[in-house]
Amino acid sequence: PPPPPPPLSALAPCASYLRLVLLLQTHLALIFTLLAPSFTTPLLHLLLGPKWSRTSTAPLILRAYAYSLPFMGMNGITEAFFQAVASPRWIQRGAAWMVLCAGAFAATCWVAVQVGGMGAKGLIVANCVNMGLRTAFSTYFMVRYFSNALARADATAPRGDAKEEESHRRRDQISAIRHILNWRQWTPSLLTLSTFFLGGYACRRSETRWTARVMGPAAALSRWDALAESARHLGLGAGGGLLCLVSMCVISPLSPLPLIGVRSLGGMLVLTEPMLTFCGSLDDPSAEHCRIAGRSSSSWSGGERRRTRNKSSLAMELQIAHYSTRRS
Repeated sequence: PPPPPPPLSALAPCASYLRLVLLLQTHLALIFTLLAPSFTTPLLHLLLGPKWSRTSTAPLILRAYAYSLPFMGMNGITEAFFQAVASPRWIQRGAAWMVLCAGAFAATCWVAVQVGGMGAKGLIVANCVNMGLRTAFSTYFMVRYFSNALARADATAPRGDAKEEESHRRRDQISAIRHILNWRQWTPSLLTLSTFFLGGYACRRSETRWTARVMGPAAALSRWDALAESARHLGLGAGGGLLCLVSMCVISPLSPLPLIGVRSLGGMLVLTEPMLTFCGSLDDPSAEHCRIAGRSSSSWSGGERRRTRNKSSLAMELQIAHYSTRRS
């Protein structure tokens, strides 16, 4: 028989922090793919000299490695979740999938290195294919795991008029978890993507200028002028990276979503998020107010529920209203 689903009090924090880690990884991927490649050659030129930056393939290999870092990061996150919660049956499936991934890695290596003549870059491309296949399997498991857990939790929710309030509260928790796991919650916003693309474009233009003045065939700068040009290019990258980081914190704050569940701690009703100020006691759930940051709010009154959304305000008030006890 399948293992029992985890309680919502454990599933909700798991979903929230998984979303937080994925959101951080997707933003780091933007840094490694749009900003970092423009500085591989200048850094090699400053640290190791013209021998490595002009006459070797090290800059191209390092650039390709920067593109591969998002694949490795996403694979690490998804496989860590898979190894932590997968059943022995799924572990066996994962081992079989790893054999297929190894075959795909070998085949891609042969095509990229022997046929395509990519050299060391072909090994990096093959590794990206391998990481992508492994990430696809782990992601499929994650989606299936949460879908089954939430479906079984909804199926075992109490029914009937006597337990209507408890059933509503349970379904609200399930809806909140599904909202957290939506792909829009852990991917960068359109404004963040636009900021990173503009920053990447500025860094590429600066790299082109640096290459023409420092490494080009007509370059005739003195040592100090070349250092000044490199400092200007690296300074532009530092400023662009800082601006992108600010956009990450302002536009897509890397913090857990406001409402992910309710748990008991020392006789208190505690929302499992750090933005919480105070909530009421379990024995006497009288009306209390908790101010947290978010885009939506829910309010309950007795057995009736009303959900309202306020997209124009980031500050909201969560009201935990007094539940009237129904006696049969």
